[in-house]
Amino acid sequence: MKYWLMKSEPNVWSIEQQKKVGAKGTTWDGVRNYQAANNLKKMKKGDLCFFYHSNIGKEIVGIVEVIKTAFADPSDVKKKFVAVKVKFKKRSLLIEALTHKSANQKNNNEKLEFLGDRVLGLVISKKLFELYPDDTEGNLDKKLAFLVNKNRCCEIGKKINLDKFIITGTSKQKRNNIVDKIISDSCEALIGAIYLDHGFIVVEKFINRLWKKHLQKSIQLQIDAKTKLQEYSLKKYKSLPIYKFINSTGPKHKPLFKIAVKIQNSEFINATGYSKKDAELKAANLFLKKIGL
Repeated sequence: MKYWLMKSEPNVWSIEQQKKVGAKGTTWDGVRNYQAANNLKKMKKGDLCFFYHSNIGKEIVGIVEVIKTAFADPSDVKKKFVAVKVKFKKRSLLIEALTHKSANQKNNNEKLEFLGDRVLGLVISKKLFELYPDDTEGNLDKKLAFLVNKNRCCEIGKKINLDKFIITGTSKQKRNNIVDKIISDSCEALIGAIYLDHGFIVVEKFINRLWKKHLQKSIQLQIDAKTKLQEYSLKKYKSLPIYKFINSTGPKHKPLFKIAVKIQNSEFINATGYSKKDAELKAANLFLKKIGL
């Protein structure tokens, strides 16, 4: 299953009109953009689509499901373009996954984020276990910290343009500058929603596809910053780096740790992470960059 974006304006075809046609659905025709038309051809029965207003309101107003794959667009006299048939699907979890608490204090994505974080960790841990059967627990843990963190989730969220669809309580102008943490949290919430709606197999495929580039990378150099810094410090000063816990902030179920590191008589370099190991790794990486390694 894949997820798509379908644009329409309420004065042309509204979500209320889509609801009224019910299970029989309606033909999604009139697409004359070649890239969009190619996307229609790729859609499969059962795929879900965000029903999006691109000009009036600029927000997701519902979810539709593809019930018939590409066929000749009846509104195209030249028979060059295709159409698909879609039906309204209950908003349910997908909308909740995109709703920040600033927009709705009661029904928001915090619990789905909590679940999605755990599901993401499980899927990536399973994949690492398969990819590196001879690796040590310590090295697997470092790889996991590199792949599953707020920065990575934010990067993935931006890759799929998730920031365009997050529902917040801020003005439309401010929505254009949604902070990275909200994007990262929404990415995890989306993972949680997909897991609840479609099960482990579907969410596993979803995660592995989006994280494929990072999983395929030779990530040893990126994740082993602590080891590199340790080797440098031992060789140059014959002493180990010093890591210092500064504080932790955020909710109890997902605290943000601040860690500092220094070697010999240098100044401390600070970094934050959603685990102490992640924060230490980032601090070591920043220190290495500072000294040109």
